Amino acid sequence: VEDVPEHSFVGNLRYEDSFNSELDWYSSASLLYTSERYIDEWNIKELDAYWTMDFRLGLVADSWEVIGFIDNVFDDDTVKSAVDFGSIVDSTRQGFFPPAPPDGVVVSLPDPRVAGVRANFRF
Repeated sequence: VEDVPEHSFVGNLRYEDSFNSELDWYSSASLLYTSERYIDEWNIKELDAYWTMDFRLGLVADSWEVIGFIDNVFDDDTVKSAVDFGSIVDSTRQGFFPPAPPDGVVVSLPDPRVAGVRANFRF
């Protein structure tokens, strides 16, 4: 079956503790692995395996929360999804002008490493 990896893994790790009776903190990491997978029914076009890791560090009080984050920690630029459309469209035979290439793949590029801070306030 196309677009189904043979192996995949999702893992989450979180540690929480208190600074004092009014302030808690936490650290968390999420790890995702997906093995190689084909994107066409003939198992010709293949996407590479990839690992993705996200990290969070947060301070939590009763009415507010501040979170520092890093998404895609390793800045992995492996293509994570694609659609094979060319093997079912033959624009020359179907009379389209200008004709398109007889084969093609549309890929979605992954997000780069992103770091930042989020703040929440509850009232």
